[in-house]
Amino acid sequence: MGVRSPNILYTFKTRHEEIEITISNDLGTIAIGKAYCRFPENMEPLDFKIETRSNFIIFFFGNRKRFKISSSDERFIVFLRSTMHQKDILALIKSTQFEPYIFSIQNLNCTEIIAEYNLMFANWTDSIGQICNIYKQIIDWHLTTK
Repeated sequence: MGVRSPNILYTFKTRHEEIEITISNDLGTIAIGKAYCRFPENMEPLDFKIETRSNFIIFFFGNRKRFKISSSDERFIVFLRSTMHQKDILALIKSTQFEPYIFSIQNLNCTEIIAEYNLMFANWTDSIGQICNIYKQIIDWHLTTK
């Protein structure tokens, strides 16, 4: 007897420019992924939000932009648009239900970047590489421009 948990959690950790990126994919009853990184305290704060519009919304409401991006820094908005419109990321979003919501928060004088996304599609492992690439590009941009 006993209880069998249907929750399976895959965690992937990597470092880029001395910043740790953690990606956790929970394939249990909820099937969601989360990614996280924290900038060091000596880095300037970063404020942004990226919302991905679903294929359903794009189909029924027509010519809408795929991403809703907001930030107090206009240069960063331009950068995020070009990052999110890269061929590999767009292909995954258009062919699956991969709809990442990526945002920053300020916590204890540090910027934290958090991504949440659905894993209810067959090739969910493709999301790991795409989220990791997005994070690496954000880190690189922030290190070179701030």
